[in-house]
Amino acid sequence: NVSILHIAGSRYMEGQQLASEIKRSDGSIMYQRIAYSSDMDDVYAAADLVVARAGASTVAEIATVGIASVLIPWKDAAENHQLTNAKILSDQGGAVLLEESRLNDEVFQRQIIELLTDDAKRMQISDVARKLGDVHRNCLIAQVIDAAAESVAR
Repeated sequence: NVSILHIAGSRYMEGQQLASEIKRSDGSIMYQRIAYSSDMDDVYAAADLVVARAGASTVAEIATVGIASVLIPWKDAAENHQLTNAKILSDQGGAVLLEESRLNDEVFQRQIIELLTDDAKRMQISDVARKLGDVHRNCLIAQVIDAAAESVAR
């Protein structure tokens, strides 16, 4: 009963062997690959687990919303900065880090199944990520935006 939304980027939409959508016999979506989503708040709200690269924005979003994640840093990123980004969460228990150089199907599947079947573990990771995301939710610019929005609403 797992549904996968794969946000792949536009360059990975054509010429792939895997179909862009796979449905179950009851018509529900089991897998869907899209190029982009402008509704990431809805995507995160619907997700039990995020599997992602570890770009700075993605790591900040995961921490801000407080969602369990498996981060797989892109090993060819300049100065291996994605590994550094991922460790900001994973070193404190706010994400699971899987290094691409050590990744294979078995390791990946075992980790995903473990997290999807262990609600307490997922919640623990989410809670830590959310605490680490306080810096993003409680920053001065967010307070200025909130104040401006309240002022406009009046």
